[in-house]
Amino acid sequence: MYNNGVTHEIVKDDFDGCLLILRWLSYMPETMLHLPPVLPELYDPISRPIDFIPTSTPYDPRHMIQGKQLTSLQPTNSNIDLGTSSTPTFQSGFFDRNSFMEIMKGWAKTVVCGRARLGGIRKSIAIKISSQLFSFFSSVKAMGVIAVETRTVELEQPADPANFDSDARTIQQAGQVWFPDSAFKTAQAINDFKRENLPLMIFANWRGFSGGMKDMFDQIIKFGAYIVDALREYDQPVFIYIPPYGELRGGAWVVVDPTINLRYMEMYADQMSRGSVLEPEGTVEIKYRTKDLIRTIHRLDHVCRELIASISLCTGTNNIKEDLERQLAEREKHLLPIYQQAAVMFCDLHDTPGRMLEKSVIRVS
Repeated sequence: MYNNGVTHEIVKDDFDGCLLILRWLSYMPETMLHLPPVLPELYDPISRPIDFIPTSTPYDPRHMIQGKQLTSLQPTNSNIDLGTSSTPTFQSGFFDRNSFMEIMKGWAKTVVCGRARLGGIRKSIAIKISSQLFSFFSSVKAMGVIAVETRTVELEQPADPANFDSDARTIQQAGQVWFPDSAFKTAQAINDFKRENLPLMIFANWRGFSGGMKDMFDQIIKFGAYIVDALREYDQPVFIYIPPYGELRGGAWVVVDPTINLRYMEMYADQMSRGSVLEPEGTVEIKYRTKDLIRTIHRLDHVCRELIASISLCTGTNNIKEDLERQLAEREKHLLPIYQQAAVMFCDLHDTPGRMLEKSVIRVS
């Protein structure tokens, strides 16, 4: 049951189960009128830095949430041995150290969900919090967390005991994609956090939904709609943040759009993030196709202009005209990849946080 989402967590005995229940309850307020409880031993100072910075390569999103234990090699001062000594260091994450409690870890691994504590946020990192948000974060100590797995994960499907022809299969699921199971997991986690009156932080880094025929048969559209329904009824603050080198594309943007619940939802983005319905390559294929690129080459390249002029004035034999047309085709073939790359870079400029802010889809940081 742990691998299909029925069980939230597994323990080895009843005592650990009781401890897990008490830890889970520690994230919840006493009543709807109370703030979540504060545990002094987990409180991080408000001036602490966030050391972990997401990279453009796949990484573990749990390190962004709760930090990462590092081992740095430092030279020793011994006169006998000039080797190195291993000194463990901790790279802090977005939330307080050792406060993240993940749920349903064995199911729908492309999404990471759980609860974490937030003792303080430094103003100069991640999101530059405004005065209103800063006062809110200073008083809130527990939040629901939803993050995206950027690495490729494996989905193990067991064989059917009633069918002797079936075999166990291992399916590769790409990161930054919502699959039917991970979309359902996201909606279920949002509903759980709502019942516990927890504010919600979503680290949005999705390229969209998986739209294959098998995924459509597994009702991915229905589970995506469940996410919209859960956010529409959420009555606690919801912060959507596109982390560094993250991107929000396609149907994933529609699902977490702040207009779903303007009273409680806000969206922010890092300067190195990207956001738009289409990726730059897709925009070029629709808005700036090959024929448009060739027209641009004819307009800007002086060699092509001279060849076109010579072809139009050519009154000699067909061999000369055919030779000029061949030279023009070779020139176009040589320049087309360069202009294609320039067009992609131009479209990418429309996906930057500055453009998102101009369109009022994210808040001023």
